[in-house]
Amino acid sequence: MPSRFTKLPAEGASVFGALCYIFEPEKTAQTLDVRIIDTVRNVVVGQLRFYNTRHLECDISPYLRPLADCSPLPPISPTGVYPATDREIGIEMKISYLSQPDTPGQPSMFHEERSPRRRFVFARQRLAGNEIRSSLPSQRLAGFTDSEEILFHNLSPVRITLTATGRKPSLVRTFEVHEAGQHIFCLNCSEFPDAEKITVEIEKTGRIEYTMIRHPRGSVRMAWTSRYGSVEHYTFPMIQEIERRRGKVSARPEMRYTLRSAFENHAMMEGLSEIISSAGVWMLDKDSLRTVNILTDTVKIHRHGSLSVADIVICAPQNDPTRWN
Repeated sequence: MPSRFTKLPAEGASVFGALCYIFEPEKTAQTLDVRIIDTVRNVVVGQLRFYNTRHLECDISPYLRPLADCSPLPPISPTGVYPATDREIGIEMKISYLSQPDTPGQPSMFHEERSPRRRFVFARQRLAGNEIRSSLPSQRLAGFTDSEEILFHNLSPVRITLTATGRKPSLVRTFEVHEAGQHIFCLNCSEFPDAEKITVEIEKTGRIEYTMIRHPRGSVRMAWTSRYGSVEHYTFPMIQEIERRRGKVSARPEMRYTLRSAFENHAMMEGLSEIISSAGVWMLDKDSLRTVNILTDTVKIHRHGSLSVADIVICAPQNDPTRWN
């Protein structure tokens, strides 16, 4: 029986689930080395060694999860399409082994084989065809100086149509995406100062509509990673409470904020609630972003008829924020 991979993970699978490979060498391998290769950077991200094996089965997901590292785009990024290279990873398995000789005294045979390339996502939801990968509803609010991100996946070339409507004649801009895969569409609202509504429609994929508003003084702009691997944005219009404490780890003080959302419908509440389980949460301003910690494991929701407001407590260590690059 020839050497071969008899099982591979699905294309677009999540690194937070099992990613199992099964490899059966032609003969019993005296030593079998496995290298997990990032095909984009062409670097080895994990290695394993097995002895005297005829059947190899391994789950590589624990080697990939620590590589998840994404952050929001700078708010000054121009409106357009950006690569989503930090939301996924391309992997190839390289297997090298020595097999036992057929005749005693003969030298061992060296074999080398590579798996087909697979793409895995740094998200809990796997890829599923043409889709906007977001946990927030398609009807949203945005400020005139906000920057919004839309992560989407397309199976073929698509056209993105942006339509800004308001007191002046409508403004329409189009953007072409020629390659299949994941991409980020950045909407810089400051480029459309006269807009009252901005609609972003991605061909064969979906649309998101923003109603433009002016955020109140003292509002807090937050971003976090969703279960789809997208970076979601939301502006909390008010700070319910501020508490200054001494840090538990260092002598530097910590600022604790109780943020209160605007009145939102059920769909928006569902999306906002993901912030407490997110792997990355940031407080944003025009010059910098600051990594913050969520201090509550539940979102306190106050219902007012069909709408609700949510309270979330965050901790912002008083270290130097990261300046936008």
